Amino acid sequence: MTSSRRVLIAEDEKAIQQLCRRILGKGYVLICAGGVGAASSAMRKADRLDLLITDLRLPDGDGVDVIKECKEVHPAARVLVITGSPTPDSHMGALLDLGLSEEDILSKPFDVTDFERAVQKRVDGSRS
Repeated sequence: MTSSRRVLIAEDEKAIQQLCRRILGKGYVLICAGGVGAASSAMRKADRLDLLITDLRLPDGDGVDVIKECKEVHPAARVLVITGSPTPDSHMGALLDLGLSEEDILSKPFDVTDFERAVQKRVDGSRS
């Protein structure tokens, strides 16, 4: 069994996907999905998922739906939300209901160091 962390990135912007790939580099098995359908398929095929990184607005649906499915299929996976728009109250309520907090949301454009720290915190399993 490999010790590499498995990360699913549900993001429709190719530039953000590529940036995540460059930042995370080695030590992670990265799976990129451009929408809800592709993320759902990838989650169901994966034997393990350590981290889900998702945008809230995807071309074929809502990132909250991706998070809900991830919590069902891979309950031990941590979640990091990246979004380019302010989090509406409806999304914030849904995120709180799913056990997330404002600390689990990074606004785009994000600082590379902040992104690295957020990912590391989640894959290490620490909560503060």
